[in-house]
Amino acid sequence: MTHTWIKDELNRENHSRVATVNKLLKDQGFQTWFDEDKMVGHIDNVMSEGIRNSDIILVFITHTYMEKVASKGHDNCKAEFTYAITKDKKMVPIVMEPCMKNHKKWDGPLGMRLSGDLYVDMSETGSENDITALVKQLNHIQEQKNHSIEKNSNPRHTHK
Repeated sequence: MTHTWIKDELNRENHSRVATVNKLLKDQGFQTWFDEDKMVGHIDNVMSEGIRNSDIILVFITHTYMEKVASKGHDNCKAEFTYAITKDKKMVPIVMEPCMKNHKKWDGPLGMRLSGDLYVDMSETGSENDITALVKQLNHIQEQKNHSIEKNSNPRHTHK
């Protein structure tokens, strides 16, 4: 779950909202990697291990997150996003503030990599308490993955 800890445009605690989503996903049996739960040891080692061991990366998008990912200097959001891309991880965009609902305004690496994907809308206050659309999308991704595994484990035989 890559996200910024900075308050959003509506002065809401983004990290707290993401923590709510994390708890609800865990309550439904999903295994998650959430920095508040797992951050012990060297930060880069722990973050990279979490990304490597994840099937799906949830990208909680705010305007500040977009700016951090596009920044010139070192930033943990940028590091997580970049590492997930290099590891070819499936990423699910989740819009956390109203100003980011128009994906055509996503700029930099965020726009380049995710603006063509369907996003989960959690921009309204309290919407983080309803993860129905997110769970549906996660289940769909898992079904596709399972189908791909089945397809690859049952290759067609050709006869001469």
